[in-house]
Amino acid sequence: MIRSVIAVKFKAGTTPAQARSLVDAMQGVRVDGMRSLDCGTDLGLKDGNWDYALTADFDDQDAYTRYDLDPEHNRIRREIGAGMTESAVRVQFELSS
Repeated sequence: MIRSVIAVKFKAGTTPAQARSLVDAMQGVRVDGMRSLDCGTDLGLKDGNWDYALTADFDDQDAYTRYDLDPEHNRIRREIGAGMTESAVRVQFELSS
């Protein structure tokens, strides 16, 4: 199983409503072989945290690739995420169990 993790730092001036629109849109993305997708904005419990995170689990690399290439996922990236993203870090790794 593969886990994909992304953390995003929003541009200055990003509103809570804009951030919520990203969360709402991403929560609707599903592809064959996706086991779970969770995302949300930072709770502000620790100074220096990034603003948004998403984790998604996939059966295998093919399922991850379907997600990465999914038209709706890419529409959300382009139309919602790109305008508010200052920087992002990503990692995909294989789960041990």
